[in-house]
Amino acid sequence: SNIEVVCDNDEICTVLASYKDDEVYATLNKITNEITMKVVEKAKAGILGIPSGKSKITDLSVKADLSNINEISAIITDTKTGRTYKIGSDSGKVTAQYVIVPIVTVIGKAALAALAAVAVARVFENTTFYDFTNAINKLKQSKKYDYYAAVIVLKEDVYLAGGLTFDDARKRMKAGKDVCARTKVKAETLCTDVGGGYPPIHHYAHEGQGKYYNHYHPSSSSPYSARHCFYP
Repeated sequence: SNIEVVCDNDEICTVLASYKDDEVYATLNKITNEITMKVVEKAKAGILGIPSGKSKITDLSVKADLSNINEISAIITDTKTGRTYKIGSDSGKVTAQYVIVPIVTVIGKAALAALAAVAVARVFENTTFYDFTNAINKLKQSKKYDYYAAVIVLKEDVYLAGGLTFDDARKRMKAGKDVCARTKVKAETLCTDVGGGYPPIHHYAHEGQGKYYNHYHPSSSSPYSARHCFYP
């Protein structure tokens, strides 16, 4: 597939993947975190090589797993007909497999992988997470939340999503998941609380498990001591 970045700004990221006369546009709305696709099947050549008819355009909604761009899986739904099909190994139920599947499974898969790479985003459990270094400055500037959901990708890269209250961040850590704080002090405060009031464990950036970012763990005596609270 030939990949072209059509648009990448603070609101959307769109990539175009093309093969022969067919095109697939994949778009991530960075405000709503929704992923959509548009398939454009060009009119085929008729007599004397002149295209007959008009291009066929199909609008699609996408529920994707972009946690690993080498193993894309997605449930794709035709927004007009409601017909549904899938890419990759996604175990979600589908209602049918239809004609445009070859276009989407080949070109569309490449488009979604490119979208994840260009937008430095990953989707886990239907939530879009953004690469730490690309997200943290905006999060710090907004000051709307002190905490954010965090996930570790491939044991070293950290991605962030959403905004959390202190209580939500505490619940997330106690549920066995990681978070990110807006400041070092906020990270220390949260891990002290999660660790039952005992001093938390501080780590500077190190190899493996989010190696590029400083973080705290709750006290080693806590059942949540394996959890991370990263900070910039």
